[in-house]
Amino acid sequence: MTGSRLRRRALLAVGLMLVSFGWAPPLAATQTEGGVPTSDGAWTWQNPQPQGNRINALQFMDADTGWAVGQGGLILRTTDGGQSWATQTSGTRADLTGMAILDEARAVIVGNTGTILTTDDAGATWASHGDAASVDLRGVVAPGDDYVYAVGRAGILPYSPDGGTTWHGWGIFEGNRELLRVQFLNPQRGFVLTPLRTGGMSVYTTPDGGPTWYEIGIPTTVNVHDFRVVAQDTMVVVGANGAILKTTDSGASWRTIPSPTNATLQRITSVGALLEVVGDGGVILRSTDTGDSWARLPDSPTTENLVDVLMVKPQVGYAAGAHGTLLKTTNGGNSWLRLDRGERAELRGLDFATSQVGLAVGTGGTILKTLDQGATWRHMASGVSVDLNDVRFLDRQTSVAVGANGTILLSRDAGETWSLVLVQATADLHAVAVVPDVATDAPIGFMTVGYREDQPPTVLRSEDQGRSWQGVVIPSAGSIASDRPVAVAFPDRHAGFIGSASAVWASADGGRSWQIVAGPSLRSNISGLRGFAFVSASEGYAVGTGAFHTTNGGRTWAQSGSSAMGSRALWDVAFRDPSNGYAVGNGGVVFTTADGGMSWTELNTGTRLNLRSVRFISPAVGFVIGEGGVILASTSGGQATRGVPPAVISMTPADGRADVPAADALTVQFTKAVGFDPSDYGEVGAYQLRGPDGALVPAKASYEPVAHLVQIAPVEALEPGSNYALTVVGGPTGVMDLDGQPMAFDRTARFRVACAISPRGGFGALVATNAPISQHLGCPLAPEAGGTFAEQTFERGHMLWLADRQEILVVTFPDNHWTTYPDRYVAGSPDPTDVPPVGLVTPRRGFGMVWSQTPGLREQLGFALAPERGFDGALQELSNGRLVWTGADDGQIRIYYRDGSAAVVPDPTRGQ
Repeated sequence: MTGSRLRRRALLAVGLMLVSFGWAPPLAATQTEGGVPTSDGAWTWQNPQPQGNRINALQFMDADTGWAVGQGGLILRTTDGGQSWATQTSGTRADLTGMAILDEARAVIVGNTGTILTTDDAGATWASHGDAASVDLRGVVAPGDDYVYAVGRAGILPYSPDGGTTWHGWGIFEGNRELLRVQFLNPQRGFVLTPLRTGGMSVYTTPDGGPTWYEIGIPTTVNVHDFRVVAQDTMVVVGANGAILKTTDSGASWRTIPSPTNATLQRITSVGALLEVVGDGGVILRSTDTGDSWARLPDSPTTENLVDVLMVKPQVGYAAGAHGTLLKTTNGGNSWLRLDRGERAELRGLDFATSQVGLAVGTGGTILKTLDQGATWRHMASGVSVDLNDVRFLDRQTSVAVGANGTILLSRDAGETWSLVLVQATADLHAVAVVPDVATDAPIGFMTVGYREDQPPTVLRSEDQGRSWQGVVIPSAGSIASDRPVAVAFPDRHAGFIGSASAVWASADGGRSWQIVAGPSLRSNISGLRGFAFVSASEGYAVGTGAFHTTNGGRTWAQSGSSAMGSRALWDVAFRDPSNGYAVGNGGVVFTTADGGMSWTELNTGTRLNLRSVRFISPAVGFVIGEGGVILASTSGGQATRGVPPAVISMTPADGRADVPAADALTVQFTKAVGFDPSDYGEVGAYQLRGPDGALVPAKASYEPVAHLVQIAPVEALEPGSNYALTVVGGPTGVMDLDGQPMAFDRTARFRVACAISPRGGFGALVATNAPISQHLGCPLAPEAGGTFAEQTFERGHMLWLADRQEILVVTFPDNHWTTYPDRYVAGSPDPTDVPPVGLVTPRRGFGMVWSQTPGLREQLGFALAPERGFDGALQELSNGRLVWTGADDGQIRIYYRDGSAAVVPDPTRGQ
């Protein structure tokens, strides 16, 4: 629409439309250094900093004090000109799109789904005012006299005459057209930008605060994104393809202004004759003559899309945009400096060598390294510019990164320096795994997989710690998509797995040969597989279009989780143990399971950026990485910490452990920071370690605030083989967080200290799998010893001869009581002459002497069922008994407890 038309539009919905707004409790703000936490405290931004969500709008009260609002309910506040930022809790996950400041204490924020938030304490708390007909709101202004106007979809223009306390609404345009931008010069004179049904954009203006509107036509050839009224009858509009137009007669005529860019221009701001425009690709334009001519900033400090710009005064201004980008000028826009910091490349692969040392790799050859559990990340020189897709540590020093065009990088110094390994492959390598040695189970090398559309699948294997690589052939899965491997895993030294979009291969020889176990021809129901994790040779999890679970080595897969999870595009899955795992994907989703994938819970990450990889290095500490360089860290297992009581996320030793080394640290890790004093350890304290007699063990307690970790250090070493209980007390007398919220319940970990000498073989397997027997026997007094034995079973008992000790152990039935007798038999001694009943046997030699010469024993035992049997066995003495292995042929373990009772059990290792 062009020309000199300035015409009055009839209002189709003039009546006051009262909008119902509820009231929510105010929400507290949290100050942080470096990266800010998410709204519920579950995660903290480690990269970029202060955060990486898109910033949609900026508002400043003066050159130093202002806010940034954006994606996922983001509210940031600075009081030092952007040098540091506080995160303020919005109480919503909706995108926030606009903000208006009324005075030093009061402000209004609007966003999607009709979100309206107000504060009267400079953002320390924000109150929700419900929704304005549930429409997405695009902007808000406060032109004075406590009037506030917002714009949004469906032609809705909510307004408040009292600073946001109460709201009304104008419905102003037919066809429910969206209102995109708003500017008011005073409480009466306002302007809105809206698309036309016939195409193009138009600006409407009101002279009376909303009852009547006039149209200001804009040429239909221009896709306008923003406008600015800079003087009486003078307006500048900007839009797609670098378009800049100006009118000085209220739209009667327009002049196309030469633009120094073809990029889409998103926002325009002005102060006096100075105008600044920002747009896609970090474009910044500047005009000093009210928009008659423009120059492009030649050295914009970012290539991210910029979506808002604000000049606070002629010299000081701010700009913001995608992935948390924040810029500032102090010279009227001649140059801009970054307030944010960090890598913006998409991160795709993540691994940790220790709890402190980790690597992340991504697009453009990006490699980041941390030495302090992610508190800081350094950019490492990779020497390549291709995309890197995955990284793995073989040990603390050796690591491999893989990527596009057959790129394999090897580091021998924990990621400090990298060298390119030449291989006969040009495919894009998507994943790498550590390969154990099939004989020793020690890590010996790596396996990587990938594909290129015009080539067979690429599988490379290294057995020399990544120095050289050889191709491995896998059979075709029968289709192009299925033959493109993207995932690889080795749960043990024999079992390996490779996955593609709809197929799975398995190896039983450490990756040397492969067979297809699931695929289209085998009716596999996995869909869009992008990553998987195996917790054993039989059990594993895959993610793609949803999550899947196998219990038979990948041959069949069942959908894991809810249908809602199945609709998400997932990229990675990692399991800390067979029960506890995490999956991540597009839209910032993180799911967690504590029951082996039977059910999954979605965690709030505070972002909708696509996430590509997840690693948890302990039950509490974990990381996710992805789009825009996002690195989010959690010290609470990904669980919310703000506004909820503290809880124990892990205890070391875990409850029920029976093999705890005496020197091991005893720790308690919480989901959030807790109050602590060394005196909290004691008889009535929050932390209590009690020994086998129930008495408090003398110990000292310390606290690591960053990890939320309490350590209990006994003054003396714990007694081997003894049982202990570590209790964390909840309730009003126990553990509390920094806000005084008490932990709800007590938590106790009961454990048994390992013995100084560990049983091995069948004896070791027995005590490891049978806690009652282990606790009854106590600790070994010496290593097991092989020897010569003989045994004979009687009608009502059993005899065992220990050649090395010249002892005979006699067990009587049915009480299973045992007694030891010296073996006094010498060669030539007479055997008993008692005639046994048919089918029974009279004992001879030492057994016969004890049987016949011990008063009452012959009557108690009866005759033998068969002749005695000699065998080579093993004996181990323990503090509360002894164990005897009856040899490979018999495969039994006989137990003689110190209290006189006896038992016999099968050797758990027989047949292995």
